[in-house]
Amino acid sequence: MDAGTQVPIRFKIVLAHDKEPLESGRIFVGGFEAMPLSDGWFEVRVSSDSVGRHLYQPTSTEVILNTTIGLGRLTKIKLNGVEPVEIIYDRVVVSLAAIKDRVDIGSEAPITIQAWYEYDGQPFVGDVLLSNSKLQDVVGLYTYKAAKVIDKLYGLQAFTTNEVNVIFDRVRIQLTVLRERVDVGSEGPITVKAWYEYDKTPFQGEIHLNEPLRCDRVGLVTYRVSQINDRLYGLKTFEANDVQVIFDKVIVTLSSDLKRIDVGSEAPIDIDARYAFDSTPFVGRVYLSTDKKQDRVGLYRYFVTHIEDELYGLSTFETNEVQIIFDTVIIELESANERVEVGKQANISYNAYYSYDGSPL
Repeated sequence: MDAGTQVPIRFKIVLAHDKEPLESGRIFVGGFEAMPLSDGWFEVRVSSDSVGRHLYQPTSTEVILNTTIGLGRLTKIKLNGVEPVEIIYDRVVVSLAAIKDRVDIGSEAPITIQAWYEYDGQPFVGDVLLSNSKLQDVVGLYTYKAAKVIDKLYGLQAFTTNEVNVIFDRVRIQLTVLRERVDVGSEGPITVKAWYEYDKTPFQGEIHLNEPLRCDRVGLVTYRVSQINDRLYGLKTFEANDVQVIFDKVIVTLSSDLKRIDVGSEAPIDIDARYAFDSTPFVGRVYLSTDKKQDRVGLYRYFVTHIEDELYGLSTFETNEVQIIFDTVIIELESANERVEVGKQANISYNAYYSYDGSPL
């Protein structure tokens, strides 16, 4: 029986001399007094708050008999071989242990349950119901203790239990981009902040992204968290935002309608600069390999040496090359005769060629 439970015990008492049922009197079973029912039956309700084995039988009496020959007082009881009633007061001891005190939300609390009968230490046969579900989907601290026992062996309901706490948690991750457009071949400027959602303490572990930070091709890359490695609690559940980074470069196209111009003039070079990702016009400055104006005859190669991007701060670019010849025309005059008659036409010949390469005009 459960410790603390009142147990009714009934027994019948008769008078020894005539075997007539005792109708009234005080019958004691240890420290408990029995109440008369009828036809010699008495009932006593016994209990014990402590676990243990108890034997119950009538131990004393105080019966006053009123007969035709006078009053009599009886104080002795003879059991006539009747065995005492044996009752074991018991309860179930439930011991809970949490293998881990912090787990992922959506997982099952790693709680082990051990139970036994307190009286003899034998393993409990039955089921133990807990105060909370082992599966929780909301971040928080949950207290677990035994709420009920279902005893399949003795039908006991009394039990003692300890309490254990389990935190259901997840990692919160915030990704931030310092610049939305960067040079091809560089690393995406992504900062990562992570913490445990339950107590807001900093996350201790590694965070893995779905794409490498360095990208060698022009394009839009979406970064998201693919996996975490929690060194402190072994959590795997996380919540994170996505960020996007454009890896870009500037395409500079140089062109000139003229390939040969006068020395001292300015090279007529057209510059078309655009961002490779979306072909929008470049906002900034383009620096060429040499001055557009040259005072000496020669072939000059023009290409872009560096850029200054005022919009995104890019420094990577692609460029072509144009060649322009700064030149003059040389004319040599010759005359067969230095002096001719007035009125006659002088016979003058000339030789004209380009100074740079001597090709004829």
